[in-house]
Amino acid sequence: MAYRLKRASFARIAVGMAALAFPLLAVGSAQAAIAGANPLQTQSRPDLISATAIDATDVDYCFDKVLNNGGFTAGDFSLGGYRSGLTVATATSALLEQTVDTTGKCVRVTYPSSIGDIGNYTSAAITAGAVSTASLATNLEPDNTALTVPSSLDPTHSGTTGFTVGPNLVGVLPDPTTNTIIYSFDKSIFTAAPPPGDFGFVTPGATVFCTGAGDTVSGNEVIVAFTLTPTCQVSNAVRATVSASAVTAITDPTIPNVQEAAIVPGASGVTSTPDLTGATLESNGQAIDFTFDKNVGVTTPGDFQADLSTGLVVPATSATVIAATGTSTTVRAVFQIGSLSMSEFDEYVVWGSVTAGAVTEASPPNLPNLPDAKPSGGNAGAFARGFTTGPDVFAATDSKSTGVVTIALDQRIFAAAGTGFFAVDDTGFPVAGSTAGSVGIPTQAAGPELITVAFSPGQVTTMTNLYVAAASMETFLVPAQLNVAQDLSVTSTASLLRAARSNHLSKRQVAKDRAHARAEQRALRAQLVRHLRHSRH
Repeated sequence: MAYRLKRASFARIAVGMAALAFPLLAVGSAQAAIAGANPLQTQSRPDLISATAIDATDVDYCFDKVLNNGGFTAGDFSLGGYRSGLTVATATSALLEQTVDTTGKCVRVTYPSSIGDIGNYTSAAITAGAVSTASLATNLEPDNTALTVPSSLDPTHSGTTGFTVGPNLVGVLPDPTTNTIIYSFDKSIFTAAPPPGDFGFVTPGATVFCTGAGDTVSGNEVIVAFTLTPTCQVSNAVRATVSASAVTAITDPTIPNVQEAAIVPGASGVTSTPDLTGATLESNGQAIDFTFDKNVGVTTPGDFQADLSTGLVVPATSATVIAATGTSTTVRAVFQIGSLSMSEFDEYVVWGSVTAGAVTEASPPNLPNLPDAKPSGGNAGAFARGFTTGPDVFAATDSKSTGVVTIALDQRIFAAAGTGFFAVDDTGFPVAGSTAGSVGIPTQAAGPELITVAFSPGQVTTMTNLYVAAASMETFLVPAQLNVAQDLSVTSTASLLRAARSNHLSKRQVAKDRAHARAEQRALRAQLVRHLRHSRH
């Protein structure tokens, strides 16, 4: 999920995490649970530690113990997309991997090519009982881990500024000899025959929008043919756009694209109409400021749109010109879903778009704008590998004295069910009566969030791991984005002094350990900053 983190919010989180002495995050680690969390650690059961795509269809699921080669069920292994509701479990085979890895700890799962681009899946999951050790000890809970993909197969930036779960327009290329334009997307296209009228371009002096007359699909490209007229020659194109819902991707055919635009290579993108030059998400998360290159007046507020990483398009409820220093080039559009302000889900904003006629030039010839879109939001240049649109857990710590488990999430949540959190011991079994009694959720702006889950002290006495069941947490966004199942190890907050006393350590050693802990906390804060800059949702 793309998210912004306000300065005050980060200060609260950094202080809280330092005080709790979370282990250093391991985002992108070859041995990490989803969202970079420390993986489940049990004494004798096979714990999932990594999943690596070998090629476009084969994934190695690797564990921390040697596996029993008694046969695996392919359907017990699945891939998950950045959209938390997207899973594919159509594997054709699952066999002990004995070529690249000869330790007997990995299962190679083969998927059909019909799943689409493997790089558009961000996580890999197993069901309970998917694997067992030589002593026939099985994994007891479902689990997810980040899916590592070779860079050549990893086009996804879903959830970051300018990228949604649907196909995203990454470039256009006109061909004057055939009067066609190639529209290139970041995902292989599922739609066999997109409506050609949903593709168009504009020329510098034109006041009309040229739309396609026919098209063909090839992989991640749509080749659109235009009727050759004096005003619609692709050799003169400066900007090309695709309307919302024109295409879907093979990996997730239920979610179409949002409206997008791309400047033609070598062109300025400037026309004689009011051109959109930027879409800036306001710091309060309630509005987007749309800036044009001419003074404008608002024609239709609903023609301003906030496009979310989930593929949801939200029309503005109001739009007002902001006059500054004698100009009227900026329109502030306010968004909400029903009574829910966008400030409750602004971390999902990745585009700001305008349809034709949203504004009119303030002076003669009073031309209306043509369709356009600009990236918006605050997660530019990040990545979505191992994250979902739902809340993902990247660390947890428990207090043996109070029974409270503090969980670091990558984003805000609206609600959580205590019955979805389980204290798990080092044998892999949930501690008796281990479900939580209550969940504490703070109120804050967009950004990572620390929640507290209340167990009893007796329940966490032998707790070494945490199991979070699927769909036990939900976000503010409508429809709510739910978490996937996660198993992760937990850090205890037992004091250094108590540990020193029990181990008869010297005062010098205690001081040394405390200094080391402070250094780790400083490193954690730095790691968290990097995590926020380079993580997804």
